[in-house]
Amino acid sequence: MKGLKSLNNTDSYAYAVGRTKALEARMLDTARIQRIAEAPDYEDAVRYLADSEYSHMVGDIGFEKALEEERRRVHLTVASYSPDPYFTGLFFSADDFLYLKSIIKGFFLKGTVESGIGREKKAGWLGLDAITAIAEAACKDEPRDEEEMKLDFASAAKKLTGAGYVEYVLRDAAYKAVAAFRASEDSLDIDVIVDKAYFGYAQQLASSRKASWLLSFIALKVDLMNIVMLMRAINTGKSIAFLEKSMIDGGNVALKELLDAYREGAARLQKLLESTNYWKTLSSGFEIWSKTSALRPFEMAAEGLLASYARQSKQMSSGYEPVVGYLIAKDTEITILRKVLTGKSKRLAVPFIRERLSDGNA
Repeated sequence: MKGLKSLNNTDSYAYAVGRTKALEARMLDTARIQRIAEAPDYEDAVRYLADSEYSHMVGDIGFEKALEEERRRVHLTVASYSPDPYFTGLFFSADDFLYLKSIIKGFFLKGTVESGIGREKKAGWLGLDAITAIAEAACKDEPRDEEEMKLDFASAAKKLTGAGYVEYVLRDAAYKAVAAFRASEDSLDIDVIVDKAYFGYAQQLASSRKASWLLSFIALKVDLMNIVMLMRAINTGKSIAFLEKSMIDGGNVALKELLDAYREGAARLQKLLESTNYWKTLSSGFEIWSKTSALRPFEMAAEGLLASYARQSKQMSSGYEPVVGYLIAKDTEITILRKVLTGKSKRLAVPFIRERLSDGNA
């Protein structure tokens, strides 16, 4: 695997963009997804995928495993021709952080590192053994390298490349998460610290490449996560201390303003959102939430806003954006298929399945 490069020039992506546009043409269109959602039963839904990139679902592999394998195949295919694979594949690395959380929790809940994972690891840059070793070292308080401990995310990014940088961020997160859990005995601290480490990693990669489009996408994602977290906290009566601990830095909306909105209530949050360019898309979902406390319509609107931003990359013919945008779109397609096929396998009604989707995909 090629390592990270300290460049972000248009010419270096010319070949990658051409290859990516060819892959993009094979994605499922809205009509196909509608047909799958409206299929009479699960078996017919799967058969409708027979001539697509998901044709391997027609066998006995099971749709969850098939979707995981498709995601892995696509990300590694793009990585094989990307001039900067760990940068363009920064969302693929999210699985490394997800597995780290699971392994650490397994250690504390069941007393063994191996208990954290119940299935084979398909996605992410690092193998399961590598992540297990990182978690085990942290859980057993093994000494860390003194020189590495002097680094922060930015300085480590200059010194380390590729998987080495991913390992550094995971190791730093693992030791901090273990220490926090031992102090609080609250497994939420593991989630919070590892999630923040992932977004710090993503922001650092995008910043180091001066990737403004991607930085804006990450900031949008952070904002929407924080806003949904705040709304859920209002619904459930979570404390301000919970939000102060859990919210992620790096969004466009200042954390202080969000916390002030929590203290003052839904009306203040509405005014804050009205001051952003998100409001037009989110307003209807927010109105439903403010009247009924139902959060799903707002979450669907947020998903649509992210998808709309990602689609901007289709209008670009050069640079990293079409490559990263395709990977975002492919991950979204897989998420949609998982929702549809889960619904079909449970014999849920078509209107209910369609209700669980967003952005006009079904």
